[in-house]
Amino acid sequence: MKKFLMASTIAVLAGCVSIPTVQNFGSGRFLQFNARGAVYLQMDTVSPETCAAEAARAKPNPGQEVVCSTVSLEKLLPYSFEMQNVITSEVTLFRLKSSDGCQLMNMTLQKDQKDALSAGYKYSGCKLT
Repeated sequence: MKKFLMASTIAVLAGCVSIPTVQNFGSGRFLQFNARGAVYLQMDTVSPETCAAEAARAKPNPGQEVVCSTVSLEKLLPYSFEMQNVITSEVTLFRLKSSDGCQLMNMTLQKDQKDALSAGYKYSGCKLT
């Protein structure tokens, strides 16, 4: 679980050097990360375009897949936390399967932000939704 969360964190925060011009991630606003056919992380983005842009930046490991879906899996991923862009006030909701996974993802994103000397985001604590 930690390997998938860490890979997802890196995929979310890392940009690609070269992105093919045509990619099909789906048309929804729910960015879903899955491994072995099971979704373990969902980001609720503001639009299908934002979802496609985030999916294009993701670098999944072998056996992982990143897709944009029109269907939210909030019932299967009941733990969540918010990340708010301080400048734009845009809020991204992260959904995970377990409380431990949620805490780990939240702490990892906050640590990565501090390591990058960036203060552009505020994070909420994990909660059961």
